[in-house]
Amino acid sequence: MFKEECELAVDLLSESDLDNVALLFNDYRVFYQQKTDVSAAYNFISERFFNKESVVLVAKAAGKVVGFIQMYPSFSSVQARKIFILNDLFVRADYRQLKVGERLMRFSEAYAKKEKASMLVLETMSDNLTAKNLYKKRGYEQEVGVEIYALNLQEAE
Repeated sequence: MFKEECELAVDLLSESDLDNVALLFNDYRVFYQQKTDVSAAYNFISERFFNKESVVLVAKAAGKVVGFIQMYPSFSSVQARKIFILNDLFVRADYRQLKVGERLMRFSEAYAKKEKASMLVLETMSDNLTAKNLYKKRGYEQEVGVEIYALNLQEAE
């Protein structure tokens, strides 16, 4: 069966898919210049899953995990409403031209609406043109007049 003919299913992460999602999460981290560490990837994803600290959506083609989104529930103090931070989106390289990312995005948006969130918030690297095009296509708008600051607590003392 060709990939184009594969039916794509998107659903919430199940315990039986943790190993496969951890492998993809490791690839995601490597994409962002982190050292490969499947054990750390598995530990991180499984802790979020078992502690119910994030929502992970999984895309499968022919029963094989080919992509995921991880969202963190949060709140907007200004809106006094629940929001989701769409923190991670990754699709296997050989499935990127098959609209897997777009399907994951649609599912995450529907999930957030069902949970009565007022918005999905995300950030991406300024040179990640593929992701930026997808977000714009889905109706996401770049925030103007906002700057993001970060303090690395492992280095600051």
